Amino acid sequence: MMSSKEFFRSLLCCAVLITMSFAGCGTSVPENLPVTVVVKSSSGEPMNMVKVKFIPQTKGLDGNFIATGVTDDDGMCMPTVPGNPETAGVPAGKHKVLVGEAPVSNEARAAEERGDQSLARREKSSRKHRPIPPNYTRILSSPIEAEVTKENLEIELILE
Repeated sequence: MMSSKEFFRSLLCCAVLITMSFAGCGTSVPENLPVTVVVKSSSGEPMNMVKVKFIPQTKGLDGNFIATGVTDDDGMCMPTVPGNPETAGVPAGKHKVLVGEAPVSNEARAAEERGDQSLARREKSSRKHRPIPPNYTRILSSPIEAEVTKENLEIELILE
């Protein structure tokens, strides 16, 4: 019969072996690359206040790797991944891209909670070249796919 000390050592040994066997398994995390995105209407005009989402198509990458950004008045943004908003970047690899309306600012939301809808209305009316076609907002119908590589760091999206 094994002593409790021997049993503990055997158990510890098994745990170490199992951990080591899984160390090489799984998906490695791709490099985060600084991507600049420009969103334009079908007429080639920049679209402001548009939320862009890069959804990785690499097996093993979950929602923690979805990069998002909101376009400025020039239709540009630099998407970021959650947990690291100071560093712009999109994981290298293939992505499905969604484009939709950006939420109103925190100030407009706070005003709405106080019953004042005017700031949110002004923000929404300043959005150019609308509406955004609904097929761009859903993963199953969005026609946009992008491959993020070190050679492809500027992505132009034209919404038809």
